[in-house]
Amino acid sequence: MYHYVRNSVVKPWRSFTADKMNRVKQMLKAEYNLDTDFYLVGSGAKNLVTQNENEPFDLDWNLEVYNLAEPTKNAEWLKTTVMDFLNEIMEDTPFRNCQDSTAVITSRWTTEEGLKFSFDIAILVENSNGIFCRMIHDKFMNRFYWTEVPDSKDVYDRMDKLKENGWWQEIRDTYLEKKNMYLRRIDRDNHPLFNIFVETINEVWYKACHQRR
Repeated sequence: MYHYVRNSVVKPWRSFTADKMNRVKQMLKAEYNLDTDFYLVGSGAKNLVTQNENEPFDLDWNLEVYNLAEPTKNAEWLKTTVMDFLNEIMEDTPFRNCQDSTAVITSRWTTEEGLKFSFDIAILVENSNGIFCRMIHDKFMNRFYWTEVPDSKDVYDRMDKLKENGWWQEIRDTYLEKKNMYLRRIDRDNHPLFNIFVETINEVWYKACHQRR
């Protein structure tokens, strides 16, 4: 079952990976004039990091790209470029070359004893309707495409308003419940963390709206 990881445990790894993400951001700007930003799932909500009791915890970053020309045409190029930059940055660290997973880029530190730590990077764009879209690599069909994250419009505005009005603990409780629900169903691979986060925010948002009536 999942539980929350203490901030004192997360902090050094958050700092380490944030430094690498910032370097990727700088390289994308310098080499290709791409404007990007990065944030943990939850937009910096640093106390939403969870751990399955049988596994090391990891960190899940979103890399949002703002000015990518022809996103569908350039999706493969973008993911390959980010992976190349990350491999260059991590060359002198214990982390091996990153892996091209279906929905994320994964960087792992493994030893003879097994996995020590890993972090994932999901690449996002926002479409003309204000909905977040995640990059997917369909390896069976060998194609890259963007898939909408359902009901993700205004999710961060809603989160900020909920936090301002005292609903943060409800968000934390609901997020953990959903992660454990999908774990029990052996269905977590079909529910990326960002999707779970969006589900959580919208569920708490409608609950808060209902109570105000």
